[in-house]
Amino acid sequence: DEDLPDSVSIAHPDLYLVGPQGQLFNAAIFAKWIMYSVWHGLVCWMVPYWWLDVSTGDYDVDDASSIFWLSSCTSFFACVVVVLLRSFVFSMNYCKASTCLPVLVAFASYFPWAIVLGYTSFGNNLQPNVEEVPLKTFSDPDALVCIPIAVGIALTPDVLERFFEHFFFPSEMTKVRTRRRQRLPTVKKT
Repeated sequence: DEDLPDSVSIAHPDLYLVGPQGQLFNAAIFAKWIMYSVWHGLVCWMVPYWWLDVSTGDYDVDDASSIFWLSSCTSFFACVVVVLLRSFVFSMNYCKASTCLPVLVAFASYFPWAIVLGYTSFGNNLQPNVEEVPLKTFSDPDALVCIPIAVGIALTPDVLERFFEHFFFPSEMTKVRTRRRQRLPTVKKT
């Protein structure tokens, strides 16, 4: 546990009551997670679908050049970004290596996956429909534009929730951190 020094944690046993009281995981929180996942999935699928002007006639199993497959790969990348940014938004320590490094490594792991799936015989045997498609997401201007739009729309409720929870319904950890910061002496500039 790296959130607070041991001396502070020992002085505030109330930090550890939220777990046994079921405040960190319960049926309402699980239902909220499910609703968010449905929202994220819908937005990440529909924004590229509409933005790239895909129609039902564009779906062709045998045609890797179909706009449907570009839209599909763009949607998947947007989903990856949403999941990673959401984990960052709800982390307790934004600037710590233990937060940033896993997010960056997970983000970077998308690219080897995309290369294996779309540009190797192994990937083409698994999914021939996306042969040479996954990295087209980054060369198609429309696909590039719709990624931040999809991610922004998808994460807006998460960011708003995090903001309101942090300032209006702070966790025990946030309360202790705030009190601790307020007790620190101010450093005078010389």
